[in-house]
Amino acid sequence: MSQDMPKFPQTAIDQIANEGHLTLLKAAIPYLRSDSQKSLAIYAKILELGNIVRFFAQPAPEMSICSESDENISVLDMLNDLRSFCDESEKEMMDFCIHMIQTVQNLSSYQEIFQNLSSDNQNPIDLMKNFLTPEQKTMFETYQTILKS
Repeated sequence: MSQDMPKFPQTAIDQIANEGHLTLLKAAIPYLRSDSQKSLAIYAKILELGNIVRFFAQPAPEMSICSESDENISVLDMLNDLRSFCDESEKEMMDFCIHMIQTVQNLSSYQEIFQNLSSDNQNPIDLMKNFLTPEQKTMFETYQTILKS
């Protein structure tokens, strides 16, 4: 077996499937004769499937981050969790998606703030002046006067 394979954490479903000593059983497969490996690998997968079926047969099995009634599911949290299962190129794509979502969220927040401020019937230029230092305000007003003439 190759020792340089990337190591990823186990997903929640893998933790359920590998309950008990299944991981030990699967780790032993490469050390068996080739004619026994196939049978033991299939047997291990059948045991995994049985663990999953038993888990979901329980009343209200819960392995999710949020309950079904919770509508505040964070896509960013999900993408950040998924990153730990990605190789480097996939992580770059995830980072791009995360950055884009954050950018859209920030723009929405700024738009909402601006709409709230402008709903007070304030001039957008006057709103911007509030963010300037006194020296910058003086300079801005000077330029504004010059441009109006």
